[in-house]
Amino acid sequence: MAIEKIKGGKVLIFGDLHLTSAFEGQHKDYTRECYEIMDEITKKVDDAGASAVIFLGDLIGRTETNLKDRQFLMRVMLFLKRLNVKTGGKVYSVKGNHDFGAFSDFDMMCGLGYLKNVNEVDYLNDSGELEVRFHLVNYGDEKRELKFPKTEKGAVSNVVLAHADFHIEGTADWYLPTAQRLDLDRMKNFRGVDLVICGHIHHPSQEILYGAEGIGLFYVGSPTRSVERIEDCWVVSFEYVSSDSSTEYKAEPFGLRPVSEVFYPKEAFDITGMSEEEVEALEEQESRLQRLEDIVSEIIEGRLTTGDIFAQVRAVPVVEDRIKDIACDYLRKAIDE
Repeated sequence: MAIEKIKGGKVLIFGDLHLTSAFEGQHKDYTRECYEIMDEITKKVDDAGASAVIFLGDLIGRTETNLKDRQFLMRVMLFLKRLNVKTGGKVYSVKGNHDFGAFSDFDMMCGLGYLKNVNEVDYLNDSGELEVRFHLVNYGDEKRELKFPKTEKGAVSNVVLAHADFHIEGTADWYLPTAQRLDLDRMKNFRGVDLVICGHIHHPSQEILYGAEGIGLFYVGSPTRSVERIEDCWVVSFEYVSSDSSTEYKAEPFGLRPVSEVFYPKEAFDITGMSEEEVEALEEQESRLQRLEDIVSEIIEGRLTTGDIFAQVRAVPVVEDRIKDIACDYLRKAIDE
């Protein structure tokens, strides 16, 4: 299969959108948030005159892979169609853990040509010379052998765009780790990669972290903030600057609305008399439960098949044993059916 090519212009990269009208959580109006984020992304693409858009996975749905609200689904299709018109069909996406399913809406969007889920995309300068090779790595495919361009070392930047929980030994966590954490320095197939830009973790990085192998790691965060009350996230761009004869990388704030406008106040939930530390612990527990829900979904849909599946549930950190018992009972019933 021929490698996709983008010639010049600005490439914009966005994190998890989780577009759905079937979720509210602690949001005042999550559906409205999805509409606003889609409109804002369209505006950013328009203002930048972007030549391509790349999403980092978990594009559609939160707990569902097929949207039941057909009007909302049509709105998502129009959003992607507009991006395709503006970029000349250069709309790509990594496949996240929420994008898998029996012919998911993600698969349908790819089949209709609204999205391209490919392994490599080459970014060329104005003269048609290769500047950056983007390696799109789907969730669960992190050990895939990457196809590096045959050029002199350092002549081309190799950038992995992925949907996973990568970690660099010795660095502090700014988010709750998942059970599928991968040590980036141990990824031998990534040797030769300059930078990993990642989705999956909704909390954005504050800086690029570098490991012993010299690979940079950066999380852009999630614009729709399904659970996490983050203040902002990042939009990453790559653009060839002819005056410098180089490709410029930038991470700029998305410009999200204030948390107080999007979420109900914490006091609106059952936290009367709780200290600030107890409230934070409750929020962490909610995030852990979401991780557990993700794992159970993956096992049922056949994406995690190695080892003892019940042991995988038991290994999820800090979640109460009572919750793990419920998850295991749910799994047993699913297997029996």
